Amino acid sequence: MGNIGKRKVGLGATLNVGVDYTLPVYRKLHFGLLSSTRFQGEYTWSEVRLSANVAPVKCFSADANVAVGTYGVGFGWLLNLHTKGFNLFLGMDHTLGKVTKEYAPLSSNASVNFGMNFPF
Repeated sequence: MGNIGKRKVGLGATLNVGVDYTLPVYRKLHFGLLSSTRFQGEYTWSEVRLSANVAPVKCFSADANVAVGTYGVGFGWLLNLHTKGFNLFLGMDHTLGKVTKEYAPLSSNASVNFGMNFPF
């Protein structure tokens, strides 16, 4: 029968828009907001992420974030000890899947990461 239809193929595009705000009274605390949207026809997705980052001393920082998007709600945190030539971190990501109307999780996943880096 040969070719009886048309096929449309294109590259997907991602749009990222973000802002970072530093508290004027405590410059070591930052808040960020990031919106990401991937345009790819029926596979289009979007996500909005809010984060808080604090670095009270030069060699330690902590981060927390929450995300809401096409694939559900997630949150995560990170503790980071970084000196010259050495980096030690502990972090967790948690994604809530389907929830009941009372927001009790029916399915979810979580991962804890611990690592060490030697930057040079």
